[in-house]
Amino acid sequence: MKTLPVALFVEGINDHTPVRPLRAALAQVVTWPTESSRTHADLTLYPVHQDRANASRWYEVWWTHRTVVAANESPWDETEAYPEVTAVRIEQAAVLPAPPVIPVEQRLSAAPPADISHLTEAELKFLGGAEKARAFAERRQRVAIADDSTVGIYDWAAYAVTVIDQLAVPARSLTAGQRAAAALARYLDARRAEHAARESVLGMTANALQANDLAPLGHLNQVAPLLDPTLVTEHPVAEVIARTMQTPQAPGRRGRPSVGPAINVSYPADLLSRIDTMADRAGLSRAAWLRQAAAAEVARAEQRAAAPPD
Repeated sequence: MKTLPVALFVEGINDHTPVRPLRAALAQVVTWPTESSRTHADLTLYPVHQDRANASRWYEVWWTHRTVVAANESPWDETEAYPEVTAVRIEQAAVLPAPPVIPVEQRLSAAPPADISHLTEAELKFLGGAEKARAFAERRQRVAIADDSTVGIYDWAAYAVTVIDQLAVPARSLTAGQRAAAALARYLDARRAEHAARESVLGMTANALQANDLAPLGHLNQVAPLLDPTLVTEHPVAEVIARTMQTPQAPGRRGRPSVGPAINVSYPADLLSRIDTMADRAGLSRAAWLRQAAAAEVARAEQRAAAPPD
């Protein structure tokens, strides 16, 4: 099985129905990254419109990158715009021919036998008996299969093997501007994921409240404001906090011990901003980073004091 160096997307119409078999067939012979790269373009397959499609031009393969656009509910509604992720075409990478059609006889042999069990006695008599009725049903089935134009008539497995070499192309780097545009799409994805996660928290908290299973949420009053200060104003979270704060802690379930006496220190705004930047890079809170920095400086000072004079 081959591996593509970039993500591969297959677009279509009618809720992607015409391209699902192609996507599934490709997945049997090649793998690709499940997410867009931050630095390289994606490959996207687009079906050619039926007015322009022919045997040698059925799909177009384009280098693309994701970005955010301002969309509207309809072409006539220009007041309620909302952000939407879309793919921007950069350059055409390949043109794919039409998939091979499975012969009619092969599709007939794979079809179930013609069914006449639904016919009434009167209908069987009208058609001249069971044998003639079955022959009539088989003729109708053959006509239907011969005239079929749905996606099921194509040999997608053979097609995937045929076109895979045209998709195994070297990766294409994004420009600085294209990377920034793709970052917008990741930002929107993250915002939507955060919104969905927040809604899940509220729903699960409401379920826990209804089930009166609040022991695992005894620390909610501490973590909820850190995650999102607005969480504590939502009914299920606020109710859980109110109930758990009134419940005495079980033996052995003490909170985090105090680090030590607090001291008030004023910092210049610029220095505080630099401290926050360093704390973010280290994945620490401002207080934890300051404690580590102070401990390191004290250790260095003690070493200098203990060192013998030159």
